[in-house]
Amino acid sequence: FAAGLWGIGSALYHPQGSGGVGYVSSPEKLPASLTLFNIMGTLGVLVSPVVAIATVKSLGYEGLWITLLPPLLLAPLLWFCMPTLRAPEGIAPSSRGGFFSVLAVLFPLWGLAFVRDFVFQGVRFFLPLKVVLQGGSLESVGTVVFCITLGGSLAMVPAERVSKRLGFKRIMLLSMILGSLFLTSAALSKGALSFALYIAGVSCIYSTMPLTVVAAQTLMPQARSAASAIVMGLAWGTANAALYPAGGFADRFGIYSTLLLLGLLPLAGLVFFLSPIFRQLK
Repeated sequence: FAAGLWGIGSALYHPQGSGGVGYVSSPEKLPASLTLFNIMGTLGVLVSPVVAIATVKSLGYEGLWITLLPPLLLAPLLWFCMPTLRAPEGIAPSSRGGFFSVLAVLFPLWGLAFVRDFVFQGVRFFLPLKVVLQGGSLESVGTVVFCITLGGSLAMVPAERVSKRLGFKRIMLLSMILGSLFLTSAALSKGALSFALYIAGVSCIYSTMPLTVVAAQTLMPQARSAASAIVMGLAWGTANAALYPAGGFADRFGIYSTLLLLGLLPLAGLVFFLSPIFRQLK
């Protein structure tokens, strides 16, 4: 029941949260605003296990109720302080076709986001198994997962800055190519070099997550929340579901082959750049 509430809350908040950022931010500040939104969310994911463990150690499981205080305090703050979110004048809300009409337009962008999230989640899932196979400890596993997640979050800042010069399309294209180069090299190497390459590869792949949302909202300004849901929630959820058959592939062909495939997969995602919608992006 608790896990279900967490899932519903996450699904309700993220599309509206990123869509709300689009409504309250000026167009020139939207990339920076969404980058901050995503970085803080990811850092929250990194910090929350530490907080949970510290709470259990000091107060026991019955003391976990304390972790409810931040959302209970923030909820009225959002309710009373956030402005009413509405489309700017001159942009009519989407009324025909709803979610599926938005998905039809943004399908290539969703496909790119799906590949990105599948690679990101796949590396986070299968890399610890490689660490264990090479004799690493549980502390090593935790360190590696922490570093690649933190690297992916912090890389959003330079990606947003560089996109001002190169444009969204070019920076997303470069992130997939460089990410594939680093991740493939990491899969073929061992030890500290392999882990450093994985951090670099994941940082490249995940750095463009806010820019993907900006691109979706730019293409569909009349349906910001639906656009955000497609390239964030829908892409993330389908990528996680796709890890199940990926696990079967790993059982049959091994962890090393699976990680090598994950390294090559971003190159397959380049086909989505052939879509006409990318011509509308700078």
